[in-house]
This record gives sequence, C-alpha cells and structure tokens, in this order.
Amino acid sequence: MAGAEFIYTRNLARFPASLPATSSPQDPSASMSPPLLYHLGMFPANKLFLAALLCAAALPGQLATKKTLTLEAAKKISAAAEAEAKKNGWTVVICIVDDGANLVYLQKIDGTQIGSIDVAQAKAKAAVRFKRPTKAQEDTLAGGRQAVLALPGFMPVEGGIPIMSGTELIGAIGVSGVQSNQDGIVAAAGIAAANLLK
Repeated sequence: MAGAEFIYTRNLARFPASLPATSSPQDPSASMSPPLLYHLGMFPANKLFLAALLCAAALPGQLATKKTLTLEAAKKISAAAEAEAKKNGWTVVICIVDDGANLVYLQKIDGTQIGSIDVAQAKAKAAVRFKRPTKAQEDTLAGGRQAVLALPGFMPVEGGIPIMSGTELIGAIGVSGVQSNQDGIVAAAGIAAANLLK
C-alpha cells in the first residue's frame, strides 16, 4: 500500500481540497475531491485491492473440524489391549498413533522382546497410512502381489488396525510380541475399547 499512499499524497498536492460546483458536466468526477476519488477506487491499483477484498469477504469458511485422539483415550485403548494380552499370558508391545502416524502412547509388557518396539510402531503407522488393517496388507502379499513390497511404509504383518470415529480416521493401534494372529487379537481388543469412546 506504500505505492498507493504515495500516489494519493502526490494528488493531494496537485489538486485543491475541492473543485467548484460549476465544473464541466462532461466530467462528473471533476467535482469530487482527491480523497473521494481515492476512496471510490478511481486508481487501478485500488480497484484490484477492492475486488480482492470483496472476494475474500464473500468466501465461506475453509476450516474443518475433526476429532482428535487424546492421550487419555490412547491409554484406555492400550489398557484394554494389555488386559487381553495378560489374560492369554502374552508379552507384547502396544503402540497407539494419531491420524498423522505420530506416536501418542507406547507400552511394553515386562519380558517382551525389544525388537517388538519398532515392529509395533511400524504396524500402527502402516494402518494409518493405508487406512486399513495390516492383516489386509498381509493378505494382499499372500495373494501374490509382490509389487506392494515397494510401497513406502507397507507392513504385511497382522497386528495393526486403524482407529475410527464413525467414518473418520483418528489413529491406529499396533501390537507386536507374539504370533501375528495373536497380535491381531490383542489389537482388536483395543479397537473394541476405542469404539466405546465418545
């Protein structure tokens, strides 16, 4: 706006504060003072600015609202999964991530192999990235589609399940530590708890 202000200042110096009412009828703007000309958008730069301002004001809101997986919710989901694991005498790592595949909560039951820490996170992240359980990814590979191994973040091992709120993806759970089908059972127990959350 600095350029517009400079033009405006120059025109104020060039024209008197007002013009006589007897000015030529051929030029209605002749009876207007330079400030009025300026505010009516007589300068091209102002016309563009005014048009942009009006368009912006007419646009509807572009922000959306969505549900977010909280730490409290993640702990409840993990607790349900842990209860299922302990009921069966399984030692596992339980990982909860948000809808961006970022870690929210992770717990390792005593005695679980440390390699499962990374595997559980990989399962949860893959479930978010592909918006489907890692069991589905495992089945795809088992069906002969070797090309899926080239997909970034693909994890064809059961134990990762998306966490949904209605039709909206809000995160995922990943479990590792025992056989993959058993990991899936523990993860499903966590999802059952997630479905009860409001």
